[in-house]
Amino acid sequence: MSIPKEPRQLMINLMYLVLTALLALNVSAEVMNAFITLDEGNQASISTVNSQLDQTVKGLKSLLSDDSKAKYRSIEPAVDKVRADVSAFSAYVDKLRDRLLDAAGNKNNQVDEGDYTTSYGKTVPKGQKNKDITTHILVNEGVGEELKAEILKAKQGMVDTYTKLLQENGEAFGLRKEEIDNRVQNIANNLPLKVDDETWKKSKDKKSWADFKFRQMPLAAVLPLLSQMQADAKSSEAALVNNMAELAGGRVVEFDAFFPVVSAKKSYVIVGEPFEAEISVGTY
Repeated sequence: MSIPKEPRQLMINLMYLVLTALLALNVSAEVMNAFITLDEGNQASISTVNSQLDQTVKGLKSLLSDDSKAKYRSIEPAVDKVRADVSAFSAYVDKLRDRLLDAAGNKNNQVDEGDYTTSYGKTVPKGQKNKDITTHILVNEGVGEELKAEILKAKQGMVDTYTKLLQENGEAFGLRKEEIDNRVQNIANNLPLKVDDETWKKSKDKKSWADFKFRQMPLAAVLPLLSQMQADAKSSEAALVNNMAELAGGRVVEFDAFFPVVSAKKSYVIVGEPFEAEISVGTY
């Protein structure tokens, strides 16, 4: 673009460039906030699944206390082991999140108010756009590959616990050998927690899974990736716990909340006509 000689036109061009830059900054901020919202959504999902799991395990333990279910009591320590493995993995990811937040924030070796700021009325990480910190820690320092190893370790631990339970007690549970093998294979293949270790190899300029996943990724984009891994671990835990609970004869669901249900015979009523409906009580 040629530089205009007329001062007025030159000023207009400069203002246009400034406006374009400001628009780019605004879009960038909105995108960053969208990443943070996605991360919050993942956290909410984890909390919901965890609450449901607590109720399932509570019901299972109550069920197994019955002497008629004595042969299924080996399920309880297996459930506890799966939950402990997922809890350990989630704690590892939490520490990694804190390290990234502080490194991109005030660098005082703890996550506090100094690591956050306000953007469009929303509290966000101060270093949400920082790509150097994520690349340095997760790629250059090798922490990303360590994370990959932790994912594989957590998944294998869950599969091993389930496999051991069925191999040692499957026949007592009334399962045939073929059914035991199929159940184990299905769990191993279908758990949500997994590592895609093939896609990155198709990229000529990526040297590893971590390089493909995290290089030059802003902190705001890395956080939902990490919470998604935690959500996948929690979903895997739920799948296993529910599967094991069903082996003992199903889950015990306690209904502790009630609400009225009104089913009207007609969707409208003319003046003078009686209103007729079936009224019942719903529970959840």
